Order: sequence, then structure tokens, then C-alpha cells
Amino acid sequence: MSVFVRAAHRGENHWAFYLLTVLVVFIGYVIGQVPLLLVLNEKVDSGNISREQAAAFFENADFSQIGMSSHVGLLLLLGSFIAAAILLFICVEFIHKRAFRTLIRANKQVNVRKLLVAFGLWFVLTALAEFVAYLIYPGAYTFHFNWQNWLPLLAISLLILPIQTSFEEVFTRGYLLQGIGSATGSQIAAVMGSSLVFAAMHLANPEVREFGLVVMMFYYLSVAISLAIITLLDDGLEYALGIHAATNVYGASFVSFEGSALRTDTLLQVEQVDPLLMLILFYVTMAIFFVIIHKTFKLKPLRSLLSRVAPDLPEQQSDDHL
Repeated sequence: MSVFVRAAHRGENHWAFYLLTVLVVFIGYVIGQVPLLLVLNEKVDSGNISREQAAAFFENADFSQIGMSSHVGLLLLLGSFIAAAILLFICVEFIHKRAFRTLIRANKQVNVRKLLVAFGLWFVLTALAEFVAYLIYPGAYTFHFNWQNWLPLLAISLLILPIQTSFEEVFTRGYLLQGIGSATGSQIAAVMGSSLVFAAMHLANPEVREFGLVVMMFYYLSVAISLAIITLLDDGLEYALGIHAATNVYGASFVSFEGSALRTDTLLQVEQVDPLLMLILFYVTMAIFFVIIHKTFKLKPLRSLLSRVAPDLPEQQSDDHL
């Protein structure tokens, strides 16, 4: 049985509170976009960019087209996630009346070691997968390095970008996964429901227009289901937090491509991406990650996902494998 999902029973767990929280978080996300919209409006009013260029920015997220540095643009884009994260914290603490950390680890403090291991391991595996892609398509890669631009970008990516990734993880694979699992009593329903929401949250990304809805929906669902399964098998969100942060830091600072949701001054630019190869490399990378983590930290067996979620949560129960 899932200790992680049963954490939802610690506080007020009525469906109306979930509906209210989702609405409040969405409003926070919209409010967080105001600074970016004000900057774009000022640029249009001053004649620096046209309204067409401002509208196109939301389709390709190319800061250079609106005369904005990628550093400032990235910070402005993250405003939505910061506002949403703050309101999610308030809703969990004061509406659901339970500790916010239970969205990450139910019975103990957040295991920072697991998070850092996941970040480092996934980053290395991603770089190795990128090397394989380079060997297959060497002509697609362009290297350029300007340390005056890149070092601040790396700092922003490491210090600020995890706020965005952490919000998405805590909201979908923490809050919603626990809520759906608690309501249905099914861990499978929790995995699929939270994964569908995660995929839907990314359908406006430029990658969807670049590679097609079917391919990207399949990719987003593959990522979401994999991270949800790991979360339930470990009864904690740390691995998913580390993987997601590593993915976005890597994409924002090291390798980017045409159509990426993060268009920044990375070390490498990929002119053409093979979506099928991207999917294959993801599956291989995730399989290797899963085997290493399972051997090292002893995840629960996959068959445990079929067990029902109990209606109560013992106050004292160790769920940590370290």
C-alpha cells in the first residue's frame, strides 16, 4: 500500500478543496505572467517590437526576436511558476490543513540526498544519450561559447529554474497524484490521471508545433508515467524532482534546439531533432536510471502498484529506504 498517496488523508480531503486549490493555483499562474506582459506591452508601445512579434513570442519563446536577453526573459517566464507555487503552498497548509512537505515525503523530512543523486545521475545519463545522438547526427550540432552570457545563464538555471520544475512535480505528482489516488483508491488511476494533467500542461509548448501533437503527447505521457511510477515505488517525490530539474537545467544551459520551450544561449544548438530517436533515448535512459536506483536504494516491486490505497495513514511508519 502507498504511504505516499495516503498522506492525503492527513488533512481536509474533500473534493471541493481540490477544485478550489486548482482554481487558485491557476489564477496564481496567470498573475505571474503579468510582469512579462507588462514588459512586452512597453516594448510594443515604445516601437521596439510590433504586436505581431509580441504575439509570435508566445509561440516560439525566442527572446532574441523581442530584443530581450535570455537571462531576463527566463526570469520573467518563471514568474508564473513562482506565483503558482506560493499559492499552492498556502492552499495545502491552510485549506487542506496539512504540511506542505507531505506532497514530497509523507512520514519523514525531504531526502535531499536522493534528490541530488537523481539530479546528478540523470544529468550524466542525458549527456551520454546526447553523445549517442551526436554520433548519429554530428552535422546537426553547432557549438558556441560566450562565457559572459553563459555563466549567468548557468547560475539562473541552477538557482531559479528548479522552482519551475519543482512546482510542476509537486502539483502533478504530489498534490494531484495523492488526491486522485485517495479518491479512487487506485495507484494506477493516480498514475494515469496525474500524467494526463502533466501532458496537458505542456500541450502549448513550441515542441508540439515543431514535432506534432501525437509524438509529443506520447513523449510527455511517457515521462509523466515513468516519474509517477518511481514516485510511488519509493513513496517519495525526490527522484522525480531531481530528474525534472536536471532535464530543464540541461536544456536551458547546455543543449537547445529549434522549437524548444527554452530558447537560451546554450553551449550547443541542435538544428534538427529526430523525434523517434529522442523517444528511444529517453526509454533507454530511464531504464538505466531505474535499474541503478533500484539496485542502490531498493525500490518497492512493480506489483505493489496494483495494491489498493488504504483509507487511513498510520502516524508513525518509516518509508525511507536509506
